[in-house]
Amino acid sequence: MPQTCCKLFWIVALPLGAAPVIEGVFVDGAGPFRFLVDTGAQSSVISPRVADRLQSKPMFAVEVSTVAGSLRAHAWHVSVRVGSRSARGEVLSYTTGAADGVLGQSFLSEFSYLIRQSGIEIGSVEPHGGKSMAARLIDGRPAIPWNGLWLVVDSGASHIVLFRNGAGRRRRITTHAGARDVPAGEMHGERVLFASPQADRAEEGLLPTNLFQWVFVDRGGTRVVLGPRRRGSMPGWSPDEPSSPPLPPQSLLSPRN
Repeated sequence: MPQTCCKLFWIVALPLGAAPVIEGVFVDGAGPFRFLVDTGAQSSVISPRVADRLQSKPMFAVEVSTVAGSLRAHAWHVSVRVGSRSARGEVLSYTTGAADGVLGQSFLSEFSYLIRQSGIEIGSVEPHGGKSMAARLIDGRPAIPWNGLWLVVDSGASHIVLFRNGAGRRRRITTHAGARDVPAGEMHGERVLFASPQADRAEEGLLPTNLFQWVFVDRGGTRVVLGPRRRGSMPGWSPDEPSSPPLPPQSLLSPRN
């Protein structure tokens, strides 16, 4: 039996139907499979049916934490290939619904990539006409500043999520670990969901890529380029306004109430 590892992997897809889909994913040569793309996931994920096709046994087990609960998952070290792009890394295994898996940062961080609602282009060249933002990595995921908060760029999120207390009509969010009702409100002209602050979270919220026509992330996740808004406008992120200034490192250590 694999040993249990104490490290928490923050997987934050919500709801499952929000993430773009990519076809033709191969895992250790098996496939092709259909994966969701979740830039807010620290690790990639394979479904139990894909895990059954691997020739190797899991290395260890981990606790996976989401905004709606936690679950236990086994971990493998495998090769993942999308088209001509391949990388070896860690994958977890748990139920992923109709998809065969989730493509997370254990694969994505090896390449530049362009996220659209229709899918992802791996190794893409940066498009013209976007807003370039300096990013920093939080638990291996790119994050950018918004109104004094650091938000992880998340293709699996349907709304802006802030890890702070809030009040308003409750809305259900769904992750791989279950469902949870959270308050929904407005902040800086944007509709947001409020998830209670947790001491183990370094990020202060999630930014859904579906707010934009496209989002480009350079290799390593140190720069993010936001395409035009899909609807409305986001204060401070208009292409003709300066980027928000970087916050001091200690801002990552103290989630706000």
